[in-house]
Amino acid sequence: MSVEKSVEKDPFRAAKEAEARILKLQAEVNHVKQRIQLSESEERAEIEEYEKKIKENDQEIKSLNQRIHVLQIHKHKGLKGDEQLIAKAFQEHSKEVGIMVGKSGKDAVEILDGKVLDLIKKSNALTHELKVKEKELARLKDQEKDIAWKSYNEFEAEHPESEALRRVRDLENDYQKVEKNLMECQIIRAKYKAIQEQMRQELLDYPKLLEELEDRHRAYQEDVTKLMASEVRAQERRELARREMGHVEAEAARARQEKEMVIAEYSRALRPKQMATQEKSVELRDTEAAEQWRHLKSKQEEELKSYHEAFEKIKEAIGISDINDAESRFLSQKATKEELSELVRKLEQKRNDMQEEVEDLRAKKEAIKGAKLESPQVTLEKELKQAKREQEKQRKRKMAAEAELERIKKLYADVKSGLWQQLQLMEKHLKEEDTDEMTTMPDEDATVIVTKLEDLLEKVFQQLKEEDLDYLKKSLKEEQFIKNIEPTKLVQARPTRKIKPPEEEESSDDEDFEKQRALLKKEAQLYAEMKKKQQGRGRMMML
Repeated sequence: MSVEKSVEKDPFRAAKEAEARILKLQAEVNHVKQRIQLSESEERAEIEEYEKKIKENDQEIKSLNQRIHVLQIHKHKGLKGDEQLIAKAFQEHSKEVGIMVGKSGKDAVEILDGKVLDLIKKSNALTHELKVKEKELARLKDQEKDIAWKSYNEFEAEHPESEALRRVRDLENDYQKVEKNLMECQIIRAKYKAIQEQMRQELLDYPKLLEELEDRHRAYQEDVTKLMASEVRAQERRELARREMGHVEAEAARARQEKEMVIAEYSRALRPKQMATQEKSVELRDTEAAEQWRHLKSKQEEELKSYHEAFEKIKEAIGISDINDAESRFLSQKATKEELSELVRKLEQKRNDMQEEVEDLRAKKEAIKGAKLESPQVTLEKELKQAKREQEKQRKRKMAAEAELERIKKLYADVKSGLWQQLQLMEKHLKEEDTDEMTTMPDEDATVIVTKLEDLLEKVFQQLKEEDLDYLKKSLKEEQFIKNIEPTKLVQARPTRKIKPPEEEESSDDEDFEKQRALLKKEAQLYAEMKKKQQGRGRMMML
């Protein structure tokens, strides 16, 4: 027993047995390979034999087809020959009639009967030959079908295979299936690697995209804040301008009432003394009071002329023809305010959308950070589709934001251009003598241009405030010195040149329009008051 155990445990013997089994398997494999080669050679021989038979059958089919074609040609020629004979017979009919001239009826009948018999014999012979040819054609067609079917059966016949060949074929099929599965696995692995790399890249890109969106959101929010503040300032200044206009209109109404009262008093005082005024007119011209009145009148006329020139400059700078045109033009600019309000509303909506988008991106960022890269295929595909959808949404939102930004830039450029042109005209016509040349460039910011416009309008208001209406009221009270003075002609103002109003320019703020409107109304009111006062003095002198 111990010897048997030692023999069983001997490694050398086990190695030799394994080598023997390996050699035996190799011999079997070589035998199988030889059998495979032999079967392949047999198959090649059979295939060559079948191909040879197919070629022979094809040659035989071609020859039969040629023979059929020849028979059909003969048949066609026979029919055609019959037609030619008939036609020829009709052509020679006149000759036969000529032959029968002078023959008796019996002889003519015998001649015709002989010809008819000959024709019947020829027709029967041709009919028999045609039937024989048709039988031969049918036989050849049947033979063609038999040859084709025989060659098909011989080609499709299957030979019994040995067990080794069947096993080898099964192994080859299994090997091909394994290769196909391996190739599919490699493709799936490469696809998973690409998805993994894409997810990692997106995980790195999401923080940058989030920062860009936050920066853009902050910029939009700042723009909205500035626009809202500008709108509030514009509303405040509009209310202030309206209040100032109300005060000016009230003061003008009071001045008009006072002027009418003074004129009425002067009229009542001048009626009983009309004759005395005519007698003493020459003496009063040489008195000191008359000289003082002339000086006062010339000064008032100079002031009136300066007001008229200032009004002409303002009309030329703004591009209007009269005060009604200016008022209608500034009232028509309310569309700008509505457009700015609509822009503020759109920016608010865009800001809310950007906030929601930022929140979604943050949530996705947290979800991506917590997700594992070794997720199943279904999860990866869902995440990939979701990422593509989000990317498409981001692209659409980006395009919409870029379009909105371009529109805002265009509006800003138009507003800035209009403000700059307005500033150039105002600096050209309203600048002081001691000021330097214009230094405002077209590439300046809109805030700088608006600030300069505000400064110029403030200077205009200061100049108008210096010309108070109290001085004009006092001048009316001093008209008691002109009772016996003849009226003098006023200096005729230059004829106004109607300026074609330019196209309306867009503005981002109603502040400038309200200020210019108040300025124009105040100037026009002063100009009208001076005109009425001069006309009143002329009427009093005529009385």
